[in-house]
Amino acid sequence: MMSDMRLFRKTVAVVTTFFLVVVSSRILAVADETPRSWAIVTLTGSATINHAPAVSGQTLFAKNTIATAISSSLTLDVPRATRLEVAEQTELTVEVLADLLHTELKTGHLRLSTLQGTTTRDEILPGLSVVSDPTMPSDFTVAAKDTSFELRVTEGAVDVVDSRETSKGRPVTHVGPNMTFSNAGLLQTNNDQNNLTTRQSAAIFIAAGGALAILFTVIVTGNHPVVDGFGGCVTVSGESGC
Repeated sequence: MMSDMRLFRKTVAVVTTFFLVVVSSRILAVADETPRSWAIVTLTGSATINHAPAVSGQTLFAKNTIATAISSSLTLDVPRATRLEVAEQTELTVEVLADLLHTELKTGHLRLSTLQGTTTRDEILPGLSVVSDPTMPSDFTVAAKDTSFELRVTEGAVDVVDSRETSKGRPVTHVGPNMTFSNAGLLQTNNDQNNLTTRQSAAIFIAAGGALAILFTVIVTGNHPVVDGFGGCVTVSGESGC
């Protein structure tokens, strides 16, 4: 009888332990599914988050709809050292997923800065989005209004993915540093080339000025003796004394 009671107690203890382990695992899983805070707001002026007034220092969760008023700006510090700066009169949605920061720009202007290892995806227009290269840091701005858009990359690289062009075999456009992509196409601004052009223009101007000075000297001096070079050759009235 005593042995049966001991066996029963042991069975109950094992079953209870197993039940507690299962319950604890489920609690942790639910906690992981719960949206966690991911951004702190720095606000200048006025803005709304999820249609409620935004406040500096506000903590955000999961997916949010953000809109800034005129003469206002808002900065979000999001996981994995990503910073998102929202300019005035901008409306967008922002969502932090496990492996990327996903934004959808409806209208306005925003700037994104990321460190290596962070991927951002921003939808500019239906079917058109930009994706940062996670293998390097990036810094770029995106602007959109109605059907117009512009992407400017300062650092890193961004791919413009246009699902509307997939059937034409041109789904992706690579945009590197100092490059701009917009409705007008892909443009490149190279400061070094601009500086070189300026120097070349200055050199041409100086050379032209020197030539004019020599010509002016020849006209003024007329038939006066002119010493030519190191050899002391003298030319008088068209006759050479060399």
